[in-house]
Amino acid sequence: MNVSIPNCPVPPEQLPLNEFQSLKESWFFRWSTLSVKQYGIRCLGIWMAFLLFSLPFAYEALVVGRSPLKIFLAANCGATIFMFLVLLRVYLGWRYVRDRLERDVVDYEETGWYDGQRWPKDQGQRDRDILISTYEVRPVMHRLLTTLGAVGSITVLSIFSIMIRTTP
Repeated sequence: MNVSIPNCPVPPEQLPLNEFQSLKESWFFRWSTLSVKQYGIRCLGIWMAFLLFSLPFAYEALVVGRSPLKIFLAANCGATIFMFLVLLRVYLGWRYVRDRLERDVVDYEETGWYDGQRWPKDQGQRDRDILISTYEVRPVMHRLLTTLGAVGSITVLSIFSIMIRTTP
């Protein structure tokens, strides 16, 4: 759904509402808006894919004392770091759109990076954008921040577990 506003100089693809719609429909960002169960399954799938990718590197990195637990913990560190980076990218995309929705003016470029312009939103557009930001974007961002915190904690715990297990 591409929205255009009469007498608006902003190109349609640069309107905050259209940026929100395209972000919501893109395959990379869409999964963060799924139900809690589907979101958890998707996060688990991403973690497992990165874990499988990290296992050979963890096995080769641990020359001394290749216990299965240490290999798993090392692979988990790699998997959670990659997962953290993916989640961070998704979070930053949603934050960018939130910031654009909550501003009183729309910054846009007519033909290129060198001719940036500003266009003030009218009160109706401002109210609509604030509602979208509050009820659709902020809950997704909160979910992503919670997940980022959990993944970061798991990474730190895995690192400390490896350090404790390797200390004589």
